[in-house]
Amino acid sequence: MPEIGKIFNYNELRQDINNFSEILAEQTLTYNTKFDGGHNLTAMGGFSFQKHRGTWLGVNAQGFYNELPSYRYFDNSTVFSVPPAD
Repeated sequence: MPEIGKIFNYNELRQDINNFSEILAEQTLTYNTKFDGGHNLTAMGGFSFQKHRGTWLGVNAQGFYNELPSYRYFDNSTVFSVPPAD
């Protein structure tokens, strides 16, 4: 039975660390020229580069015997859970 005022009968601590960077570069060039006789030439070229890079680390811990703020550290838990790698 949960403690009065608590929704769940367990306690949990979770920490996530994320590090992501995005790079997007797009360049275009347009060239127009007119020739004798009324002819026109238009040319367009472009380049696009995109890079996505990221790291993620997460860990869960449960089973804290004492819920005082001074005891809310991973080494005071009894159950660790590390999510599977992608």
